[in-house]
Amino acid sequence: GQTVEFVQMMNARFRQPAGAPMDVWEAIDRLSEFVDVSDPDVSLPNAVHLYQTAEGMRAANEPEWMQVVGLLHDLGKILFVRGEDAIGCGRTQQWAIAGDTFVVGAPLPGALVYPEFNKLNPDAGNPAYNTGTGMYKPGCGLDNCLI
Repeated sequence: GQTVEFVQMMNARFRQPAGAPMDVWEAIDRLSEFVDVSDPDVSLPNAVHLYQTAEGMRAANEPEWMQVVGLLHDLGKILFVRGEDAIGCGRTQQWAIAGDTFVVGAPLPGALVYPEFNKLNPDAGNPAYNTGTGMYKPGCGLDNCLI
């Protein structure tokens, strides 16, 4: 699952670009090949979901910046292109790229879906991660957190 060790491994694997560069529109287009199996309400390709989200925000008169966020909010799922089911970022096993996202190395939030399973996360037993700000210094900023 999502642990400090797993996130460090995934960062090492995916931090460096591989292959030809891809712009945002190409990434959105590639997400036409991806269906988020964690979302029981949607069986459409993720690219459709991105456009639906942005359009819903536009129809609700949300500010333009928020519409852009709605369009881009799931772009991280593009990892499926280089990923594989064995590490949770493939076409059928998506637990590493879909669903709840949280900072690891800090107390698990009770707002996660099915919080009763938090105790099964190996990091839940590590006291260094489960007091106050966990392994982080207060005010360190998201750039210094493992997500």
